[in-house]
Amino acid sequence: MKNVVVVFQSAPHGSSSGREGLDLVLSVSTFIERISVVFVRDGIVQLLRDQQPASILQRNYSKTFRLFNMYDINNVYVLEEDLKMFGLKKEDLITEVKVLTKRELMYLLRGADHKLVY
Repeated sequence: MKNVVVVFQSAPHGSSSGREGLDLVLSVSTFIERISVVFVRDGIVQLLRDQQPASILQRNYSKTFRLFNMYDINNVYVLEEDLKMFGLKKEDLITEVKVLTKRELMYLLRGADHKLVY
């Protein structure tokens, strides 16, 4: 069985990579059981609650991250140091996440058959 890790590392509205990555995760999850999603650096901002992208004429796709549970995507991670860097808590995020250390992230990435970065 293949193990896929998708890493989100960019802010939500500076490019289309966040929306494209989200679409990929949802579609791939129907074929692959072992999928992990990791939000690092600026990528963690994609998970913030109460985003207002309409003010910059962007579509609010962040609510779609709530579908992870419905698609049986249970391995959603953020880095502990990124939460601290942005002054965030898990409760500030739109979906349930598990917190990883850098070492745990390296272990997760080493065990992946495929890594995709957005």
